[in-house]
Amino acid sequence: MLSYLSLDINSDYVYALPEESEEDTLFAGEDYNQLYQTAIENRVDYLSQSSENQLTIARSNLFPSLSGNYRFSTSATSPGNLFDRKTYSLGLSLNIPIFSNWGTEYAIESANVSLKNSNEDMLATERQIATDVKNASLDLQTSKLQRDVSKKALLSAKESWNIKKESYVLGAATYIDLQQTYNNYLQSLYSNVQAQYNYYTKLYTLLNAIGKLNSK
Repeated sequence: MLSYLSLDINSDYVYALPEESEEDTLFAGEDYNQLYQTAIENRVDYLSQSSENQLTIARSNLFPSLSGNYRFSTSATSPGNLFDRKTYSLGLSLNIPIFSNWGTEYAIESANVSLKNSNEDMLATERQIATDVKNASLDLQTSKLQRDVSKKALLSAKESWNIKKESYVLGAATYIDLQQTYNNYLQSLYSNVQAQYNYYTKLYTLLNAIGKLNSK
């Protein structure tokens, strides 16, 4: 255990606990409903499932359509007179659907089926998002508590080691006592690093769950 972190028991080390960072306050004051709404607004897998545009396009074939065109042309008997004969034309075309051999109706029905399937998929995705956000939020809260506890435990272990070193110098503690206190400090140091790592892992898991995880 003395070589646990390759530290010398006879040397003094300073371990500074990390100060509260910007990430620590990312979700301060936000409850589950706010996080869920953020996920609904940002999750690409949810936003890409709507089929309403297909139904709108299919229904548009039931209504008359008006299109226009404009044309310009020129002709000549020789290259030097290319723009002497200019022709301009303007046209409008009105298309009134009467019978499309049931093509429009079939397209609308197909779009309706696609929309229903899409809605079912969206409901399933909503349920999955709710689960993802809930679990990630609870995991983050738990990891933050564990991190806070590990910080206090590390400070306590460090103080105990300092006291035990003084006692050893005064002859009130044995080398074995000093060694055990030092090992406890190293274990607390390791646990705190693990707690920090776990906290940021859960933080990025929640960011991913609400669609806010990016490369920045």
